[in-house]
Amino acid sequence: MRLLFYTILTSFCMVKLLAQDTIYIKSYSDTISVSKNEASYFKVIYKKSNPVRIDFFDINGSQISTEHFSLTDFSIRNGESIYFNDGKVSMKGSFLNNKMNGAWITYANDGKQIQKQEEYLDGSKNGKSIVYSSNGKKEKEEEYLNGAKNGNSTVFFSNGKPRKVYIYLYDRITKSTCYDSLANKLDCDSLYLVSYPQDTSGMIYDRAEVMPQFPGGVAELMKFLSVNINYPSLARKNGLEGKVILKFVVNEKGLLTDITILNDGVGGGCAEESIRVCKLMPRWMPALQNNKFVKAYYTLPVSYKLN
Repeated sequence: MRLLFYTILTSFCMVKLLAQDTIYIKSYSDTISVSKNEASYFKVIYKKSNPVRIDFFDINGSQISTEHFSLTDFSIRNGESIYFNDGKVSMKGSFLNNKMNGAWITYANDGKQIQKQEEYLDGSKNGKSIVYSSNGKKEKEEEYLNGAKNGNSTVFFSNGKPRKVYIYLYDRITKSTCYDSLANKLDCDSLYLVSYPQDTSGMIYDRAEVMPQFPGGVAELMKFLSVNINYPSLARKNGLEGKVILKFVVNEKGLLTDITILNDGVGGGCAEESIRVCKLMPRWMPALQNNKFVKAYYTLPVSYKLN
């Protein structure tokens, strides 16, 4: 009789526990409940939903996430999951047997503007992955197959036009093409298919064994400048002509940094226009020293001449 009483009492306690909707925990990942006074977080379990929905909150009531779990195992996520930051949605997507599946979206701080959109299959990127800039335009678009870059990968200018297009075969670049901001095609295969170790010393060379080179050489550089430079209206109005001489660093990755004006021999906004156009340039072939890509200075004269 006593054994039966204990069995009934134990069963009653288990039923009561299973019926409990709110559980207080010390750590976000804890499975053992504590008293409310000891807790830093709490979770609300909606057992009638299928799959089971669990909302997580900090102790002040600010929501951290909404996740769905297997009916038989609350450690296995199945279904939609939404994550919050300061009360706004920061990321959402779906799990299947604890693995990310389908579309996953990451949001900006406002919880509305999309920052990133990715496709997953069994926990690996599979399909398109798109990154958006603050103006809502595409910044980068890549294609994945089983977690590896496979297919086209495009980097965009801020005006939404392609800047660089790579073709990947299982994370290996097989072809690449560069464009200027007006969508004029530049040949830059040599830039991405040639590979040397990068110098990490931070030293900047005035002269290197092989100096930095614009994709396609000097002829393509001159073409890029002529296509992209807009003669400033003030300089045009006042009949100003001459040269602006710039100096910048082409780093070991081929990116232009520290753009400065050595001499503004024109005025009327031509120096500012020269800097603007430099910032539009595609990645250069870095300088080479001792079979390593190194940082190097480059001096560029830009001519302004009225027709």
